[in-house]
Amino acid sequence: MRAKRFGVLSQTLPGFSGAVLVTRENRVVLREAVGVADSVTGEPLAPDSIFQICSVSKQITAVAALVLCEDGVLDLRAPISRWIVEAPPSWRQITLHHLLSNTSGLGHWDVVPGFDALHSLGVDEYVSRLAEQPLLFAPGTKWSYSSPGFMLAALAIERASGEAYGGFLQRRIFEPLGMASTSAGVPLRTPARGHVGGQPGDALAFVRLPGAGDVWSTVDDLARFAAAFDAGELFGNESCRLATTAHSRLPSTTSAWPDALMRGGYGYGCVVGSLLGHSVRYHPGDNPGFRALQVRVPDLDFSVVILSNQDETDIDAAGQRLITCLADA
Repeated sequence: MRAKRFGVLSQTLPGFSGAVLVTRENRVVLREAVGVADSVTGEPLAPDSIFQICSVSKQITAVAALVLCEDGVLDLRAPISRWIVEAPPSWRQITLHHLLSNTSGLGHWDVVPGFDALHSLGVDEYVSRLAEQPLLFAPGTKWSYSSPGFMLAALAIERASGEAYGGFLQRRIFEPLGMASTSAGVPLRTPARGHVGGQPGDALAFVRLPGAGDVWSTVDDLARFAAAFDAGELFGNESCRLATTAHSRLPSTTSAWPDALMRGGYGYGCVVGSLLGHSVRYHPGDNPGFRALQVRVPDLDFSVVILSNQDETDIDAAGQRLITCLADA
């Protein structure tokens, strides 16, 4: 079906550089790209351009963990020290559930001494430095966003599965779903180049840290992933319920969103809430040079994916404007 045009990218998102896909009941409502993939070469972006999806990839980490839980090789309620043997005594009460729901007490990247997204350290060094930092709170008592926690979840996935994190995702998720342009760590073909302050700014070492924001994908593949999640192609009903349960409420300062989108809390790698009376899950993301957003309303079979290669993009505002425009239409 030919995509309908609402002039969203040129009128509602002026100055936007990236790709957008909106689907409803397996039909394309809007699929368009504007801007350049590389400001040096001037190559234009296309709807099938590959981008870093930043923290939108946390939902994929959560799915991979739940797949292994169903396999019986991971356990949501077991201490992570079962798989991360170098865990310090202060982590003894942290479980996989805590990592996936951001209730572990671990801090974000800013608590790791020497963190620099443009000149990233290796996983082992990050784990070592993170282990030296005190927890922000007792595991399970509060919520605090922690990308390092998802890195630890990816490390547990590697050790429980016995294969590299990216290889596991490829074999168990991306290939079965036909996500032919999606990969972890290294893109499968030349991607859109990230831009910081309007200039090319790649943080390739950072994006190779597994679990937290290391996936490259397209708007089409992400919409396919969201639909497969709801169709039960990834795991059973109980895993789906756990992933989309609000395990902890979010602080009121998390982000500004339209009045129509109400946040209920954080599930496993996704925010869950309601949109115009319908259950919704979503997640924004930002890495140096990239911004991303995915919104899914299951009972309407409605998806919005926004991927940008400019870190000046206000992804919350872009999502608000796009959703408002479509709701009015």
